[in-house]
Amino acid sequence: MTVAEDTPVEINYYNLKLEEIYKNLQTDPNKGLSEEEAIRRLEQYGPNEIPRVSKGFIKIYLAPLFNWLIVIYLIGALILFLAWFFGEGGNMTFIALTLGIVFLNCLIAIFQQYRATKKLKALRELTAPTSTVIRNGQKKDIPTKEIVRGDLMAINQGDKIPADGRIISSTILEVNEAALTGESESVLKLQQGEALDGVKIPIGARKNMVYYGTYVAMGNGIAIVVETGGNTEIGKISQGLEEAGTSEIPIRKKMNNFGKWLGLIVMLFWFIILMIIWIGSGFKKLEIVKSLNSAMDIMPINIPLLTTIVLLTGVLAMAHHGVIVRNLASVDSLGRVSVVCSDKTGTLTKNQMAIEYVWTDNSLFKVTGSGYDPEGDIFLMDDPKNLVIVTR
Repeated sequence: MTVAEDTPVEINYYNLKLEEIYKNLQTDPNKGLSEEEAIRRLEQYGPNEIPRVSKGFIKIYLAPLFNWLIVIYLIGALILFLAWFFGEGGNMTFIALTLGIVFLNCLIAIFQQYRATKKLKALRELTAPTSTVIRNGQKKDIPTKEIVRGDLMAINQGDKIPADGRIISSTILEVNEAALTGESESVLKLQQGEALDGVKIPIGARKNMVYYGTYVAMGNGIAIVVETGGNTEIGKISQGLEEAGTSEIPIRKKMNNFGKWLGLIVMLFWFIILMIIWIGSGFKKLEIVKSLNSAMDIMPINIPLLTTIVLLTGVLAMAHHGVIVRNLASVDSLGRVSVVCSDKTGTLTKNQMAIEYVWTDNSLFKVTGSGYDPEGDIFLMDDPKNLVIVTR
């Protein structure tokens, strides 16, 4: 079986000898892939990115808004509009008010969702990381998303591993795999990447493998890429979480239950009024519009709008603290959290040592940025007060 075969069979690369992997992935262990072959594989298998679950406009923006109350309002407004259109009368004030409330409710929620989506997209595109690979026997830096299976990747201290790979050779290579295992202690990898014995070895014990999203804490090495994008270990986790989605939040669940019961009451009330008018007219006249207007009077028209405004207030308050809320309704779930149980690494800290200040003979410099991200600036601190704050 070779890389050219598009097969879903899962291979435990940590069990295979390196010679088998070279043959399987059709890679020269010294020169790596040729540029032509790398381009062909990139076109065939796609970029080295974790795919996101594709959702259309309706599913993202509109589907979460249409609870039972909204649907009842729209059905009532539609019936009254049809009655008015065919000359049977109709309360146009109620129709306009209902549609206005629904439209405003949708507009606010869509605006917030669009705002959050735009900010998240900007964050993803903020950096274009590169990685070092060996192609045609030469080391070169390429965009990480262009790495393909069979590439030879060179990894050094401080690097973020760009794909899942099997170690070919290494020198005192220690990798922090907290992103996958939750363990903050770095793992010392095998020097020659020998095959491991055993079936279903835990990720933390696979000392001949390196994984996408983990960091090189010490040393360096060469590894052959065995999985990219969504097929990496962290990619599988990410896709599973996205596909699982989120359960119905408390406020939406309560609103839907309230809407169901209210809808049944409205239908029952409408039928009763309709029968009373029909019987009162001697079984000659069905006052559909009049009875529907009376039944709809018990509907609290402003509840959906008030709910949206309350949630939006929470979202805007969090935005002032730099928190981006993707789902407007998730604010309710967050507000119900009283205790957060977590370990330190990866939640409260990133387990990444980063320089904050540089103190030379005569000057003090401030270093900005976050963790290992390749973004930030260095500022000279001339104010003596800053020096006192740092050194005391």
